[in-house]
Amino acid sequence: MTFLPDKRPVMSILYYVNHAEDLASKLLQCFPKNRLSAQAALSHEYFSDLPPRLWELTDSEYNLL
Repeated sequence: MTFLPDKRPVMSILYYVNHAEDLASKLLQCFPKNRLSAQAALSHEYFSDLPPRLWELTDSEYNLL
């Protein structure tokens, strides 16, 4: 497990962010076939709080943020 400079495990910090620990554990799998795909990750509950307008941005609009 990776530790931050203050010696806390990274996963324990993710616990405090809604759905972050679940998403991280699905992305950080040793075997690629067990990992969440990019498309499935974008549909994960972690991103559900994003405003709907964000999903409609074009690449050029996004780069202005």
